[in-house]
Amino acid sequence: MAQLPMYAAAPNSPATELAAAITDVATTITVLDASKLPDAPNLATIGVDETAETVLYTGKSGNDLTGCTRGFSGTVAKAWAMGAQVARYFTSYDADAMRGNIEEHSAQLAETATRFKTKQAVFSSSKIQRPLCTIIDDDGHLFTLTNLKPLLDTYGFPGCAAIVTDYAATSSNHMNFSQIIGLQAAGWEIMSHSKTHPHLPDLSEAQIISEISQSKAELISNGLDVKGIVYPYGSNNGLVRTLSKEYYEYGFAQYGINYPPLHSMRITRITLGEDENLTLANFKGYVDTAIANNGWFVLCLHSYSVSETQWDNLIGLIDYLDEKRAEIDVVTANEAMSAFGNVVEAWNEETDDYFAVGANGEAYSNAIYKNFQTKYNTGLTASSPISSFDHDKVTVTTFLNADNSGFPKQSAGILYTYRDVRYDDFSYQKWYPLGQNSVYVRFWNNVSNAWQNWKEYGAGVFTTIDTINARTASDLASAYPAGAITHTVISGVGQGFPTSSGRLVTDRIDSADNGFQYQYWYPAGSTDIQFRVTNFSGAWTSWETIATKRSATQNIASTIIPAHSSVDKVVTANGTTINSLIQAHPVGGLEAGLVFSAYYYSDGNVVIRLANITTASITTAARDWQIVNG
Repeated sequence: MAQLPMYAAAPNSPATELAAAITDVATTITVLDASKLPDAPNLATIGVDETAETVLYTGKSGNDLTGCTRGFSGTVAKAWAMGAQVARYFTSYDADAMRGNIEEHSAQLAETATRFKTKQAVFSSSKIQRPLCTIIDDDGHLFTLTNLKPLLDTYGFPGCAAIVTDYAATSSNHMNFSQIIGLQAAGWEIMSHSKTHPHLPDLSEAQIISEISQSKAELISNGLDVKGIVYPYGSNNGLVRTLSKEYYEYGFAQYGINYPPLHSMRITRITLGEDENLTLANFKGYVDTAIANNGWFVLCLHSYSVSETQWDNLIGLIDYLDEKRAEIDVVTANEAMSAFGNVVEAWNEETDDYFAVGANGEAYSNAIYKNFQTKYNTGLTASSPISSFDHDKVTVTTFLNADNSGFPKQSAGILYTYRDVRYDDFSYQKWYPLGQNSVYVRFWNNVSNAWQNWKEYGAGVFTTIDTINARTASDLASAYPAGAITHTVISGVGQGFPTSSGRLVTDRIDSADNGFQYQYWYPAGSTDIQFRVTNFSGAWTSWETIATKRSATQNIASTIIPAHSSVDKVVTANGTTINSLIQAHPVGGLEAGLVFSAYYYSDGNVVIRLANITTASITTAARDWQIVNG
């Protein structure tokens, strides 16, 4: 229950009079001397007998009492004649507020026995985690009161309203504080949505403090009980959350269903009305997911701006929640925190390091061997769905030969299962068959609600790295690890390889014979690649060059090319043979009217033929030519 606002008294209750007659619905009341009455907001009593009326005024302007709520606290609003007495008397509301607030304060003191907060951590009594749904409507628009509340009232569901206090104070399109108080009295939770609705991360520290602190102060001063904040646009960062924690017990952002451990200052929501692609089936699915996994589904609304289709979806969703009320509770955020909040929470909002004991009684941390558990003989099988595993944990399960059905290789092995904290589509399994080098992986498909097919990676082959000069050219294939690709660096000693230094790559297939193994030799500082294989006796064949590529730059002096003639220029190209593929390129291009070709002349030499296709001679400039052979 919220603390009721208590209004200042006036010593000896000095009286004034109505300056003019008023009707029973007038919200501005003019008196002869408003200085006799306390500053707004406050109470005034019109009349002096059992027919007297109590009025709540929220402003004073000269001798006018403005923003008046007539017939306050059970009295009857009526018309009054000029001259009727007006004074600040002690009323039944004052007595009720004092008694109620003392009782509420006593309850709050009792609550500290089960919950207290330090700079480092929040401690609470043990919880009973259960499926929950909370409905939060942002901005405090009048539509909340006129349309959304009647819809929820039909089903007996509470809601939450996130209030921008400047809107409440100045905008005729939004609820005023009197209406918001009435909403709270009807069982709704009121939360802060900042003072002016900015993107909080874009502000300075001082501006953030002003937004979040003034909003809460204005809400409390108007008799509202506020424990949570909804970040405008869901936008937050470490600084925003750190500062908000000084004023609020919890904060709401985006996007997903909540599971232990709950990040109290970054509780996630799912928005209805902004993504027109989301159907009623999608939102029913969120409810079903929360039920199946003991999650907390928080619905984000801007009810005043949703399309007709999305409003129909909202009605359908509320109807579905009513249908499922035996399986999921619709509660306010504060009620949800009582059931779902962490028992212990220490969260560094700036670094996101945390230690928490969730509502499920389990400990979580990103710093001390996070969320890792081993299970034996649990009854799990290859077909166990992702819901059989805990959220935000890596579960390691051993399987013996007796329970290996459905796993690759039909052998004993170890199963690693990772279940994402919010999205099951990101969950996967790895299977390691006992005594084998193969690894298999599969992902969960949230659409078909089933595991995808197993896929092998590694294909039973692994890579080993030898020490330098560990091998010689005469080592047989059988000397290398079976089923492995072995890399060996030979440095300066030759060891019988084609050059003194290079890298040897040996591929030995795990086979009954040795006729399928091969080696590559990569000479140091060269693009030559050499290759050999084993024969069926296990001996290596001779090395053969399978790839050679050399590049050189040669200069050709200025040359006169007669009309309709060609001139051959021989240039050096080391490594060129009759089998070489030769390419040549003039650096900077050729004069117009010239074409060229390049071809083998002799080992180590290439011809560049320059042809003039015009009717006049052409003199070429001296230029470099790049020759590539391989």
